[in-house]
Amino acid sequence: MLEDVDLRRIAAEIYALLHSAGRKVDALPVEKLGAEGAALLAELRETNRRLSALLGGSDAQATFREAAAAATRLREILANPALDTLPDDVVAAAEAVRATASSERLLAAIAALDRVTRRLDHALAASEQDIAATLANLRQTTENLRDLSEAARRYPAGTLFGEPPAPVRRGQQ
Repeated sequence: MLEDVDLRRIAAEIYALLHSAGRKVDALPVEKLGAEGAALLAELRETNRRLSALLGGSDAQATFREAAAAATRLREILANPALDTLPDDVVAAAEAVRATASSERLLAAIAALDRVTRRLDHALAASEQDIAATLANLRQTTENLRDLSEAARRYPAGTLFGEPPAPVRRGQQ
């Protein structure tokens, strides 16, 4: 059996394989690959340094603490048993609003309010001329008071007592 093995052929194939592999390795741009690998490693180190600075800073730490506190608070809120009945409560509230909105009492109140509004509208329309006349009189009165106060400021005695009496002449008594 061992004599059936062609050791020379196997050795020749191994030699050819090693020779071919050597040529392939020699053809590889090892220096270029080394330089690119070194550049990639430097870039990775810089990225890691920046990430460490960013994540290790006080702002990031405060943000992480706040996020943890918010998550804790959210878990507390979601654990509240009242949330289990919330959908049913919302449905009940909506039904109550719907029932109130369509109730006869509400519809009657709206109709009564509408009638009152129309009456007020008619009353104001009928009184519009009276109101306009009253406002005109009020403006005139205001102007008269302004004139009177101006006169009192300029001639206080004349405003209160009128013109002074005519001088008495002897012999005219």
